[in-house]
Amino acid sequence: MPSSIARPAASAQSPNFPLLTPDPSPMPELRFQIEWPDGSQELCYSPSLVIKDYFTPDQVYPLADFLERSRTALHIASDRVQAKYGMPCSLALGQLSKLEQKATQYAELPEPQVKVLKFVE
Repeated sequence: MPSSIARPAASAQSPNFPLLTPDPSPMPELRFQIEWPDGSQELCYSPSLVIKDYFTPDQVYPLADFLERSRTALHIASDRVQAKYGMPCSLALGQLSKLEQKATQYAELPEPQVKVLKFVE
């Protein structure tokens, strides 16, 4: 018995909901090494080179400024991943969460600072 419901061809795309075609080229990942106020170091991850627009190696940042710059840069990086692959970058957002969590340890210090040591490409 033939169906009375018309079905679009398998390759047809709705003009309102185009299929995402992920770009197969990799994102230009970057790691950046930081030093916390207590001298401990951490290697951080960014899925985009945008982090270079917000930090400079061998530069010291007040903790609040470092966190604000990290939030902005890592959200932009995650958004770039979403634009390219259709979903946000959980690694970038996870890195931001780790930075924010660790920063709470130093919030009560009288002028806590974070030093960006270097970029690792």
